[in-house]
Amino acid sequence: MKILFIGCICEEKFFYNLVWNSKTIKPSIAGQRFERMIVEGISSESEIELLSYIPVSTYPHYPHIICFRKAELIYKGIPVRYIPFLNLPCLKQITILLYTFWFVLRWLIANHRIKEKIIFLNVIYPPTALPSLLLGRLLGCRVVTLVPDISSFRFDYSPTTGIFKKYLMLFFKRISEWLDRRFDGYVLLTDYMKNIVNPRNKPYVVVEGMVEDHLRGLKNDISQKHVPPAIMYAGSLRARYGISKLIKAFSQMPIRECELWIFGSGDYVDTIRRVAEEDKRIKYFGTVTHAEVIEYETRATLLVNPRPSDEEFTKYSFPSKTLEYMASGTPLLTTPLPGIPSEYKEYIYTFEDESVEGMSKRMTDILSIPLEELHKFGQRARWFVMENKNHLVQSKKILYFLEQLLSNTNK
Repeated sequence: MKILFIGCICEEKFFYNLVWNSKTIKPSIAGQRFERMIVEGISSESEIELLSYIPVSTYPHYPHIICFRKAELIYKGIPVRYIPFLNLPCLKQITILLYTFWFVLRWLIANHRIKEKIIFLNVIYPPTALPSLLLGRLLGCRVVTLVPDISSFRFDYSPTTGIFKKYLMLFFKRISEWLDRRFDGYVLLTDYMKNIVNPRNKPYVVVEGMVEDHLRGLKNDISQKHVPPAIMYAGSLRARYGISKLIKAFSQMPIRECELWIFGSGDYVDTIRRVAEEDKRIKYFGTVTHAEVIEYETRATLLVNPRPSDEEFTKYSFPSKTLEYMASGTPLLTTPLPGIPSEYKEYIYTFEDESVEGMSKRMTDILSIPLEELHKFGQRARWFVMENKNHLVQSKKILYFLEQLLSNTNK
């Protein structure tokens, strides 16, 4: 089987340069890692070619108007071609769409004799999805998409300023919602997603996430734990994701000899910096490399995800940090998100009460558990994800789904 994967995957050093050079809205580190794991896992079993758009915000949030990078080999010699585009409103989307149309057409013609081929998108992004679906229909190639989030919510994550941008985002939201239902197959993060993007019951598979298999060698020893105890959060720093409530809950804890470590970027950063100045126990580390995040996770006492479980969008998401936290071997405390399958429940701690007072009490109770017992709990969670959710296992699940889709099509 031959696969054309269309996403925003980049060479690793180049990607982190993009993160550090982006002024306000930064590319998603978690999204980049997820794509890389899928590509690495699939490439070990099947032939894959990559077409990638550079994941940057429109000028001047990213300081370059012309975005172009030569084709190169990434990871284990996998070829990737980057889509050149003009990084200005509307022109960005139009140039990405035109180049994608040309590249996909050329790829389909070059591989017209191969029956077992498929186009696999990383997200329902109109400039890449429209030409892929059109050419797939015309030239008889199945088109499948990963659905990391629902279009109805994706465009609401960040507030828009200005009439033009507001209507442009509304247009893209409507187009994306229309595209949602037109793929031949879906890779979903939660089972709830199928009710919105797949009402026609097309073939789908649920793969809630994955972790790198090489994390098996990660060391997490009690002797490495930070003193005083540290509670850690790493991820998107948006108020709607519960970071404000987490900080307030931490401030109310009766245990004063402990710290709160915060990593990431988002619209709540300025507030976090101000609070960290007032309470020296709160440490804001900014955006660091994934390797550094992992190192701090192993040194922390407790890893936390405060995302509110009563928000509608939580049914349609599986936070990537859930699996990463569990793979670190440090215990995870999370809200009872509906998108987390029941098989995880015995390996994680949950907030029984999501009020500030309830969260404060729960964190206090867990930090009162002997360190040896906490360590054993974290190690059990680590074993579970490394055996069942590593990127090789999960990618094989996706690959088997794609093979079955093509097999049923060619009958």
